[in-house]
Amino acid sequence: RRVTHKDMNLYFILAGENFSEKWRSLLLRQAGVRTDEIRSVSIYGTADAGAIGHETPFTIKLRELAQKNPSFKKALYGMTEFIPTTISYYPDRTYFEMVNGELIFTANVGLPLVRYNIKDHGLLYTREDVIAFLQVYGLYDETMQKLAATWKNPTVILKGRNDVSVTFYALNIYPENLRTGLEDDKVEGLVTGKYVVSVEHTPDLRDQELKLAIELAPGIKESKELEQLVSHSIFENLLKLNTEYRKLYNSIHEKALPQIKLISYGHEQFAVKKHKHRWVKKN
Repeated sequence: RRVTHKDMNLYFILAGENFSEKWRSLLLRQAGVRTDEIRSVSIYGTADAGAIGHETPFTIKLRELAQKNPSFKKALYGMTEFIPTTISYYPDRTYFEMVNGELIFTANVGLPLVRYNIKDHGLLYTREDVIAFLQVYGLYDETMQKLAATWKNPTVILKGRNDVSVTFYALNIYPENLRTGLEDDKVEGLVTGKYVVSVEHTPDLRDQELKLAIELAPGIKESKELEQLVSHSIFENLLKLNTEYRKLYNSIHEKALPQIKLISYGHEQFAVKKHKHRWVKKN
């Protein structure tokens, strides 16, 4: 009998990119395993320092609560258009500081790193800070109390880097804003989730155009109807997730609409030539 992924007791260790809780659920569902807080864990690290933090059942639950409670999300994560990666770290191994909104750390690794800055933006919280947020919003229930008693390390919030966003009419559009449109139920299974976004000027240089090249899933062929479906999904989720984009659309209307180009699966444009896929094409 041919062995498939559904015959395996799969676990996932993830790194390098932020993702939504919906994407996590989609991954586990497609892998044929039950959804729980230990099946998939994202780690935070660098080539120089190795792994310096990881998700826990407590931090994953924080993201789920933030997804369901906008006020709690705003309090915990600040003004952000997506739910950032939320990581526990070990203060006896890595010392974090915040400088001008950037996370810098000191670690005793092979080559000791002192106040090392990899340009990640974020926030730092003690366990007590996070519990206080939960209590204020009535979310410190029995489940969270048990998780907080087990996972006691401080928390680092990773809001990402400025160089992975694209600027469109002076507003930032982040990869998370666009990925959500490709994770929507209407387009799930039709695209791989890979895209490249760029902003280009019109020939008269008066306006800008938001362009996305999107990779189709294996066996899916390009069509005008599919292009419209994917374009609408991207647009709907941008309106919902990015308040600045919503204001822009209300001001300039169709000029703000994303322009979609569907690319066949396996095209060289989406080949990973170095360490990771580049979501943004800089002009």
